[in-house]
Amino acid sequence: RFNENKSKIKYNSKTNKICLAVRNLLLSRKFKEKNEYISTILITYIKQNPPMYLDALKLLQKLKIENSEKAEHALEFLCWMVKADTLFDFALVTYDFELVIMIAKHTQKDPKEYLKYLHELEEMKAKDPIKMKYKINIDQKNYLGALKELSKGGEKYFDDAYKIINEHKLFDEALFLYNNPLYEVFYAKIYESKGDYLQSLPNDDKNKNNELAAMCYFRSRNYDKAFK
Repeated sequence: RFNENKSKIKYNSKTNKICLAVRNLLLSRKFKEKNEYISTILITYIKQNPPMYLDALKLLQKLKIENSEKAEHALEFLCWMVKADTLFDFALVTYDFELVIMIAKHTQKDPKEYLKYLHELEEMKAKDPIKMKYKINIDQKNYLGALKELSKGGEKYFDDAYKIINEHKLFDEALFLYNNPLYEVFYAKIYESKGDYLQSLPNDDKNKNNELAAMCYFRSRNYDKAFK
């Protein structure tokens, strides 16, 4: 549901350039009454490739605070362009349950089901906000998003983070998130796991895999594996 692989996205298409140019203009200081152009701004998010649903919803979040009536009208317009069920999933990742309920009213979802789910999330939020955000991202199959949330909590969440890293092969992303002197031991552990993964790959390019794995083991200070 959530495309985190930015490297495969072509941002230089004509459509994206036009969307970006129009959006930057309408969000600039020249247009003081940005709310008057909210529909056009939303279109620039939706027509991007890939669509920027989360950014569109964050704009609605701000509008909801400033003018709830206009926010409701803008949401109706957005639901005309995008399936409400899709928006519901992305709204969960804003962690704004008021916005989620606003969107849920435009779906065919049973209120008993989504209200129960939101109540469970509210209870989790009171006990552990990071765990709540982690659960939402896991439920939405946004594993990188879940890892990002866990990384904000530090050592307490290393076990959960390590499980996601290995299950979904998020080694490089994890090395970026945990590149911190405070996490030196865990950082080395991630490198070792990446080395193990490279060793497990098919024999098509074994020499290259061995070389990369050796570098990972060296970075993890597991010199025995590196020399082997």
